[in-house]
Amino acid sequence: MKVRILAATTAAAAALALIGGVAPVAQAATQSFTLANCAAALDGQTFNVSSGNDLAVSFTSCSATDTLTIGNVVDPTTTSVTISGAYFTRSNQGGTWRIDGWDGATGPLPDGTYTVYYVFDSGVPYLGGSFTVAVGGSSPSPSPSSGSSTPGPSPIIQQFGHTVGTTCDEAAPSELDWAGVSSGGWGRSWAQWMNVGLGGEVCSRTLAYDAASARWVHEGS
Repeated sequence: MKVRILAATTAAAAALALIGGVAPVAQAATQSFTLANCAAALDGQTFNVSSGNDLAVSFTSCSATDTLTIGNVVDPTTTSVTISGAYFTRSNQGGTWRIDGWDGATGPLPDGTYTVYYVFDSGVPYLGGSFTVAVGGSSPSPSPSSGSSTPGPSPIIQQFGHTVGTTCDEAAPSELDWAGVSSGGWGRSWAQWMNVGLGGEVCSRTLAYDAASARWVHEGS
């Protein structure tokens, strides 16, 4: 299962990240991002972090039964990963997962571009994929929605593994109907992330934010 969010949210916040008892130095600011849902979170996301800053990615909601793992390979099973001197870890705070990044010792994230793989295991075909952290560029800003002159979230692609003998609408996990999105709208497709990166058939739909009604909808709804 895979869900894609293409737009980062808020910009830097001047606070320190305290993860696993290790705090970055006071000179480093924490650049914070908030995503809408644990089950609709990271795949294809790029977080642009300014030089000298740390990273904190949090979620507005997620199931306490979900398990988040991260790593530098497809289908990771670890709680933290170091990539070329950049250290990323996950923690659960108040029932919601959080991902933090710094240098793993006392400083901010080193400049560079890092690919982190993740898995959300919720007992159904997992939501897996990767996200990118780009350090040293300009600070992030909201991306405008298609067809709108005001900032807003970009479309989201939701996917899960297709089950033989059932339609996509019948097999769709109810937790993908988040933020008041109605059920349905699924079609069959193919994705590389299936079968541990070998590819396979998936059920897919696209969610878009309707500014006029201030809610998420799927194509055809």
